[in-house]
Amino acid sequence: MAFENASVIITGGSKGIGLSIARVFARETSRRIVLIARNYEDLKIAKNECIKEGARGVELLVADLSTSDALQAIDFESLNPGILINNAGSFLFKPLNDTSLQEFENQFHINTKSAFLTTNHVLPTFRKQERALIVNICSQASLKGYAHSGAYTMS
Repeated sequence: MAFENASVIITGGSKGIGLSIARVFARETSRRIVLIARNYEDLKIAKNECIKEGARGVELLVADLSTSDALQAIDFESLNPGILINNAGSFLFKPLNDTSLQEFENQFHINTKSAFLTTNHVLPTFRKQERALIVNICSQASLKGYAHSGAYTMS
């Protein structure tokens, strides 16, 4: 399958940076857009925004990407991905010394494990393509610590 006809998969595509990226793809390309997020209502709103921007096709997938089971349920080959944008993330605004181990683990799972797992599930399909692109979105907090957000900055 030609790269030009491949879809773009955007994790965390229902709001924030992910939605902004989706809107640009909707406006500037004819690629099918696949938005993945945990909240279906937010995804429906994002889809409508993409259609208003000119998207020819928008698919919605509700999934918690920090779990391998959720990813195994997705047939990535049928989505014909050419671009994967790992953007799913969560921001915990809380001092590190007040952060529980569970809260820290949630930050880590959402902000790092989801990109690892998603990429590993998409790679077999990418290897069949003539070419593919993986983009990992990072926060500026990966370069400079944020006060009262130690778990987020670490993840």
